[in-house]
Amino acid sequence: VKPRRWPCSDVIHSTFNDNSDPGRMSDKTQGSLGLLLRERARIDAELRRHQAEVAVLFTDVVGSTAYYDRFGNTAGILLMQRHDDVTNAALARFNGRWIKSTGDGSMAEFSDPAQAVLAAMDMQRQLFERNQKLPEPERIQLRIGINYGEVIRKNADVWGNAVNVAARVCAKCEPGQILISSAVHAQLPRETDIRVVSLGRRSEERRVGKECRS
Repeated sequence: VKPRRWPCSDVIHSTFNDNSDPGRMSDKTQGSLGLLLRERARIDAELRRHQAEVAVLFTDVVGSTAYYDRFGNTAGILLMQRHDDVTNAALARFNGRWIKSTGDGSMAEFSDPAQAVLAAMDMQRQLFERNQKLPEPERIQLRIGINYGEVIRKNADVWGNAVNVAARVCAKCEPGQILISSAVHAQLPRETDIRVVSLGRRSEERRVGKECRS
């Protein structure tokens, strides 16, 4: 049996007309990628317009849910109104901005972390003084947590990891306590009357001042 001979034209055709390059993108793919990159750049630019570095402060009224259950809605609303009176006054004194109610407390922002800490100290001080004039069931105790970082503004609200961390810091507070993150502590001036107590190397929180227990 004679070996089969392939026509030279077939061999030449299959060798020289195969122009595919696995490392080269088609014009269509390159065009799509270019559109995606431009869209990503547009989105990044739009996000940067809404980004800011702020101190986020959360307050939490200790035992507010039990207070509502025990004394009813009217008494509970009056309790939260006293909380609002104190916190709003401190925000006005220290250039803070109220963002929203969280049900059992509030959320606010400050452009200056030191002002946020001073506002928190003022809140605790005012509540402590008011509590001395009130019967035990009507006294308010606050947890206050503060974090500093980058947020994204959406209408009047702010979003982002800095907000989530601030909420977690507040949740770790004891009644009458102020906790700040290490990010806030790093922004405080060296010469300050704010006394900060570290909670240890493994913790990112630091306690501010004395606890204001009723």
